[in-house]
Amino acid sequence: MVAVEPAGSVTFGGPPGKRNIPGIGTSVRPKLADFAHPDRVVAVDEARTVEACLSFVRDYHLLIGGSTGTVLAAIQELAPEFSPGETIVAISPDLGEKYMDTIYDPAWVEKKITVLETDKQAALAMGK
Repeated sequence: MVAVEPAGSVTFGGPPGKRNIPGIGTSVRPKLADFAHPDRVVAVDEARTVEACLSFVRDYHLLIGGSTGTVLAAIQELAPEFSPGETIVAISPDLGEKYMDTIYDPAWVEKKITVLETDKQAALAMGK
């Protein structure tokens, strides 16, 4: 079992950090998490969450929420570890109607998720 959370969340013991996407992650480890024993924890950067959400709406015409985008980004990260024919089960905890003024608002993304532009500049500098 793989637990997925945003980078900066402390739910599964990760280091605390600033998070901008509402509705996902915690600043204080919930007592309920004490009972969770995942085999692995994947912390997903918010830029990758936004990218997964926007990619999904472009490809499948379905608005997904930040939690679902985070899960999809983690699956993309782990995909090379799976063999063809293996079954992956993922929980899609939300849809995107609550994120129209955040994840799906280009001005908000530009202001709050600055890593996106930084990553683009870094990729250009490396010739990608």
